[in-house]
Amino acid sequence: MWYPFCSYTSTVSFDLLAPLLATYGYPILFIAICLECAALPIPGELLLLALGGLAAQGHLDPTVGVVIASLAAVVGDSLSYGAGRRWGPDLIDRIRVARRWTPGALTIVFGRFVVGARVAVAPLAGAHRVNFGRFVFLDALGATLWAALFVIAGYIGGANIAIVQRHWTLVTGAAALVIIVVAVVAYFMRDTPVAVEDPADLARIA
Repeated sequence: MWYPFCSYTSTVSFDLLAPLLATYGYPILFIAICLECAALPIPGELLLLALGGLAAQGHLDPTVGVVIASLAAVVGDSLSYGAGRRWGPDLIDRIRVARRWTPGALTIVFGRFVVGARVAVAPLAGAHRVNFGRFVFLDALGATLWAALFVIAGYIGGANIAIVQRHWTLVTGAAALVIIVVAVVAYFMRDTPVAVEDPADLARIA
């Protein structure tokens, strides 16, 4: 799933996304992020970078953008959670690692930064009956960190967003690696057990 997504995002430019955001604003951002949670090839990070770039030019509010993107991610993930809870047994049978792997706190928070894990974590959490309130809280935390990171990067990058896009695969790959390393380190430093048997499974799902 990772490589097709990278290939797709490499064909989408800031010049294409910026006019869409400038014209339709926050509603298109909300819809796009929701659809991305349903595993559609929507370049969520590029949208957030574009939003940050437009915010730097005074067209959009970066704080509102982060709130809208985070809310959209939580709504989309909640629907995926519900689908996983409803059709959980079939889902677990189809995904090999799901039979022994229940998403824990670290995975729910940091999984959003890994393209493949982002799509799989919510339905798996539903399939394994993770408490919904706990899931929403952790998912909202991860979504807010994710949205803020890319909006701020776009805001700081401003006119240089095109450079970030040209090296998109390298940037997202490096970010995913850092997140996985942080999750693994936090896992081994934990004082209390968590539901994830091995946070490195994030890499396997991606």
